[in-house]
Amino acid sequence: MSIASTLDQLHLRVRENRWHRYFAVFNRIALAAGFLPSGLQKVIGERFTVLPVNHPMGHFLDALYQTGYYYTFIGVMQVTAAVLLLIPRTATLGAAIYLPIILNICILTFAVRFDGSLVTSPLMVLACLYLLCWDYHKWQSMFPFSHSPAHKAMPRRKDLSNRFPTMFFAGMVATVLMVVLVSTQAYDIVPHNTISDCREQCRSTDNPDDCYAFCDCVHIDGQPLGKCLNEYNETVEDTVQTDQSIASRTPSSNRSTAGSESASTNTGSRVCNTPRPVSRHGAASSTRNDRRTGEVPDARWLCQASRRTAQSTRV
Repeated sequence: MSIASTLDQLHLRVRENRWHRYFAVFNRIALAAGFLPSGLQKVIGERFTVLPVNHPMGHFLDALYQTGYYYTFIGVMQVTAAVLLLIPRTATLGAAIYLPIILNICILTFAVRFDGSLVTSPLMVLACLYLLCWDYHKWQSMFPFSHSPAHKAMPRRKDLSNRFPTMFFAGMVATVLMVVLVSTQAYDIVPHNTISDCREQCRSTDNPDDCYAFCDCVHIDGQPLGKCLNEYNETVEDTVQTDQSIASRTPSSNRSTAGSESASTNTGSRVCNTPRPVSRHGAASSTRNDRRTGEVPDARWLCQASRRTAQSTRV
C-alpha cells in the first residue's frame, strides 16, 4: 500500500467520527479566541503587555511596538486568521495563516524563557497542526505522489460515527501533560515577569545567591538574558569547583583538620554573620558585583564551606 493510500484511509477514518469533528470545532474556537484580543489591540495601536522594558520579552515587545505599521500589520494578520478560523469554509486558510505566526511566538517564548506562554504556545501549535490535518483532503495535492479519489467522498454529517475514540483522546491528554511537564521543567532558572517572582524561585535552588544575582542582572541592570545566564552558569560552576577543592583538602590529618575546621568555621561565621549590602531595590547585592570590585571575592563560598565543615564536625 502506498503512502498516499495510507494517509487517505487514515484521514477518511478520522473524518467519519463525530467526536473528531467536535474536537476540530473546539480547536478553531480556542485558537480564534487566542488571537482576537491581542490582534485587536495591535490594530488600534495599543500595547498588549505591561512587562517592563528590562524583561527580555518586554524589551522585544517594546521594540516591536516602536515599528509602527509593522506592529499594526501583525495585528491585522492575527485578526484575519482568527476570523477565517471561525468560518467553516475558510478554516483551512485561517489555519495556514495562523501556523507561522504561532510557531514564531512559540520559538520566541522558549528563546527568552517567557513563562507566560511556555505552555500555551506549543499547545496552540499542536492545535493548528491538527486543523491542517483535519482538512488534509483540501491540500493533499501539494505532495508529490498520487492520491486516491477518497477526498471526493467526505462523509456527510448525518453519516458520522458516534463511537468515542478513546485511544486518540488518551493520547491527547498524555501529550498535553507531556508538554506541560517539559515546558515547566525545561529550564532550571527563568527570569519570570517580575523581580519578586524571579527571586521566589531562588529559595528552592542550590545556589540562591547566584540566582539572586541573575534576577538583579535581568530586572535591575537590564542586561541581555544570554549574558546573565552566562554569568550565572560561570558562578555556579566556580562554586562547584571550589567546594570540590575544599572537600579534597579536608582528609589530611586529625590535627590539621581540626585546626582548619576551627579556622574556617570562625572565619565563615564572621562572613555569614556580616550582613550583605543592600541595593536601592532592597535586594542583597550580588557576588557578581563583589567580584568586579574585588571586595570579599569568595565570601559566599567560604560561608557555604564553613557550614558544611561545622556540620561534619558535629557528626
